[in-house]
Amino acid sequence: RERSHNIFKMSAHTFPILSINELVETLKELNFPISSDRDLLNPKYEFVRDSYISALEVCHFVNPEHLRHVDFKITEVMTPELHDNSIIVVNLWRKLQKLMRNCGIVDFKLQDVIQPEAKKTRKILSGIINYVRFKEMEYMKFTEMSQSMREMREEVLKISAEKSSYEEELTKLREQKLSEKEDFDIKTAEIARIKVEIKDASGCQLALQGKAKDSTDQLTLKQERQKDLKEQVAKLKEEIGSLKLKIVHSPDRLRTDNTTVQATFQNEKQVVGQLERKMRDLQTQNDNLSDARHKISKIHSQVLECEKENTNFKSLQE
Repeated sequence: RERSHNIFKMSAHTFPILSINELVETLKELNFPISSDRDLLNPKYEFVRDSYISALEVCHFVNPEHLRHVDFKITEVMTPELHDNSIIVVNLWRKLQKLMRNCGIVDFKLQDVIQPEAKKTRKILSGIINYVRFKEMEYMKFTEMSQSMREMREEVLKISAEKSSYEEELTKLREQKLSEKEDFDIKTAEIARIKVEIKDASGCQLALQGKAKDSTDQLTLKQERQKDLKEQVAKLKEEIGSLKLKIVHSPDRLRTDNTTVQATFQNEKQVVGQLERKMRDLQTQNDNLSDARHKISKIHSQVLECEKENTNFKSLQE
């Protein structure tokens, strides 16, 4: 929009008309073929032609050799060497049409090349210089914009690389989350299995506790019975002793009583042996019950650790 506005301003002849000294200094700076201010005060065809060719070369990058090119075969002309100058002038004037429109000069004519006037030449050269300066500013803006575009392109490439890196990291995190979910499912199933085992172990513990209570009661009864039997054996021993001391009537009765006492003693001894074996069995059952309690305590500790890990995993997921 700004460029269109500038072109519109140039078309309205708003560019400044430079002084002779400014024109001389600027044309020399642009390497135009000017020697002194006399070239502007009394312009000649050669100076104007070479100046316009330089303007085309600077503004439109026209090769001066292309101005000698013709669209028809040179062999069709009887004397082509006579048309060398006219070909250059016609081609120059054609190519200057676009340049003059760009410079804002709408009244450019072929006469301005063939028979130049000082005032009109000064105006045309001022317009050309204004267009050259304008083009230089636009080129600087274009260079700045190109630099900005390159920087933006580099930034886009950098952002794309970062995006790819973030996407790879996100993929890894998703895979890690999926793996953690699988571990969580495995641990949840393990916890459920351990809970079932604890439930079964608790049932077994209750059953063993019941059996242990019954065994303890039986053991107490048998201990009391054994105590009674020991007391009876002691009494029998006392009676045997008293009988031996008294030595009653006949040896036959003594032998019978002795045999009876020995039989009773053997029976009591067998009962005592049975009671001792049952006590050992009860002790073994008691030891098994202690082992079961220890195993249940260990399983309970494992369940607590699994629940703690489960809680930590859920907090990590959140």
